[in-house]
Amino acid sequence: MKRRSVSKRDVKPVQQREPGAAVRGWTALALLAVGGWWLAAVVVSARTYLMMGYATVGAKVPRLEPFLTSSAAWGFAGAIGLVWWLLVRKQVERFLPAAIHAIRLLAVAAAPGGLYVLRALGWSAIPPTYWEPLWISAWTGASFFHATWRQDWGTRLSHRAGLLAAALLSLGIGGWWYGQSLYYYRHYQLGYNDFGHFLQRVANTAAGRGWLLESPVLPPFWDHFNPGLLLLVPAWWAVPSVHLAFGLQAVSLACGGVLVHRLARAMGGSPWGALAWSVAWLAQPAAGQMNLAYTYGWHPVSVALPLLLVAILCVLRRRIGWALLAGVLASSMQEDVIVVTACFCATASWVAWRQSKSLTGQWMGISGWSWAAGAALAGLVFLAVYQFSGLAEFQTGRFVALGDTPLQILFSPVLRPAAFWGELLRPTKLAYLLSLTLPCFLPTLVRGWRILIATGPPLLVLLVWDHLPASSLAFQ
Repeated sequence: MKRRSVSKRDVKPVQQREPGAAVRGWTALALLAVGGWWLAAVVVSARTYLMMGYATVGAKVPRLEPFLTSSAAWGFAGAIGLVWWLLVRKQVERFLPAAIHAIRLLAVAAAPGGLYVLRALGWSAIPPTYWEPLWISAWTGASFFHATWRQDWGTRLSHRAGLLAAALLSLGIGGWWYGQSLYYYRHYQLGYNDFGHFLQRVANTAAGRGWLLESPVLPPFWDHFNPGLLLLVPAWWAVPSVHLAFGLQAVSLACGGVLVHRLARAMGGSPWGALAWSVAWLAQPAAGQMNLAYTYGWHPVSVALPLLLVAILCVLRRRIGWALLAGVLASSMQEDVIVVTACFCATASWVAWRQSKSLTGQWMGISGWSWAAGAALAGLVFLAVYQFSGLAEFQTGRFVALGDTPLQILFSPVLRPAAFWGELLRPTKLAYLLSLTLPCFLPTLVRGWRILIATGPPLLVLLVWDHLPASSLAFQ
């Protein structure tokens, strides 16, 4: 059988999709994904906005949710969506596989937006829950990870420009938080604790009505050890108004944006990286929610936050004396800070030992022996404060479900397992932990697992405490 020769003319060319068509297709899908994500973010923020404002609306709420949130939430969600869109649009052209992952993950994050549409149409099989914002946070972080994968920023940023940007952002957010506190105060939506009775101690001291006394029948430190309130007495003489507390709260939280920028640069971060850390601090839900602090409005422990950041910055710059001073001032705002300091020093000592298998090894320029001594000293100071300041009865009574004495509370996992493990394993406790960690993007957070050990004991105290605010982001 004679074979027929095939010429090139007989072969029909296979139509291949042009690269530009793929780019346009994925770009269109990215636009749909970011639109759905924006809807989900606005819907979820509306619930938070209504809850924090004690607002109620009439029937058929699901249909109105996107229109009930604040204009700031609309703008913030739009800004985040725009940043993602610009990143993905660039990623589509230079590294398509990463862009595809980012688009798919953001579409997954937008699922609460789809649930909103179904509820607006009358489907109510799945009611709104707190897990929806956690879902959005988890998948949005993963999407941004792929959207920024191997991105070349191109534009250079000087140190001064980055620091100026961080300062301006901090100033803007601080002004927003101050206005927020003032709004809730004027509308009778700030609670008495702790804004009222800590500020009352400052006012009484300034007026000569007793040294840090809230009431003539109570000792100064019946609930918390905070002699640092004396530092606010001169400020109260100058500004004898609630505006002092609102300003302190806003400044204490917002100045962290600048301090974190300086920390990132001191640890070798690039100007862009330091600015990103600054934005991350200001955008943290824990910082924003703490501004209202379970409607408390202000708490002296907020003042400890920038002081602790200053202490760490001084350690990095080998200014140990200033670091000790900042640490002491921070610890004077509440006894909890002493515990946090002890845990941090103990963990730092272990990290130094782990690196060289000896306590002569160093971490952050300080030997393991020095860190261990700091941990022991802070622990002894806390025991002395607990025993002699007068707060022991009140603080022990907070954990009466776990035991009547400190030793019983310490061994409650064995002595009262039902109370201890029953409280620890509640779904609300898991939601609380995820609320703290998911905004930090878990894969990145896990890389610092060694120093995160220091947060274990304080977090455990909050998790086993049968006090509803203790497992809230707004609890200070």
